[in-house]
Amino acid sequence: MHADKPLQDSTNQAPSTAVKVVTGAGPVGWAVAAQLADAGHRVRVLTRSGSGPEHPLVERCRVDVSRQEQLRAAMTEVDTVFHCIHGSRYNAEAWARELPAAEQTVLEAAGEAGAVVVSRRACTPTTIPKSP
Repeated sequence: MHADKPLQDSTNQAPSTAVKVVTGAGPVGWAVAAQLADAGHRVRVLTRSGSGPEHPLVERCRVDVSRQEQLRAAMTEVDTVFHCIHGSRYNAEAWARELPAAEQTVLEAAGEAGAVVVSRRACTPTTIPKSP
């Protein structure tokens, strides 16, 4: 996915009126939210700070996705969750401590809302490789 190339609907239909939730507004979450909005989708960005791209179709919300009650309240009218959060620190210990619990919370809330989850976490290591 490139920031200069918006997401396209391969069916050439108008974007859904359902909300696309993006968790996190780091480089990945910001780009996903901006591309979805540029393609005409309503987007709700969930971050602890309430940050996110400025766009008429983007709603920025102050939500800690590891807190189930906050996350459930943000899941109205949602059909897709793009789960793009990262750990509080750039190291394997923080990732192992924080990301699995947050992911579980997101999966549960999305399931209750009937939304699908798209996650970038599959490429995030949670162990430190041993030196040769």
